[in-house]
Amino acid sequence: MEMSAPENLAKGVKMIEITEQLVEPGRVYERLRLDGAAGSVAIHFAVVKPKVEGRPSRGIRFTIDGDIEGEINELEAELHEKWDITDLLLVRRMEELIAGDIISVN
Repeated sequence: MEMSAPENLAKGVKMIEITEQLVEPGRVYERLRLDGAAGSVAIHFAVVKPKVEGRPSRGIRFTIDGDIEGEINELEAELHEKWDITDLLLVRRMEELIAGDIISVN
């Protein structure tokens, strides 16, 4: 489920997405607007750890509870405050995930 459609901001385009779909790194890169305004692209993929506190992990289940949209909007504001960001895409995956699965993209 996409929570916010792209909207024009002073520093570029903001996209926030909550999804149960697989997050594909190549598609994430393609979704960023690369019009030459930025000199670099930074992509951070959070993944499910294979071990937690030294013990093997089968995975984790993410569900929508609380104000997930508010949390993501706060993260977006913090990132814009710290850096001169041209475009920003935040993706959060919700469902049962196994070790190595991508949880989020920041």
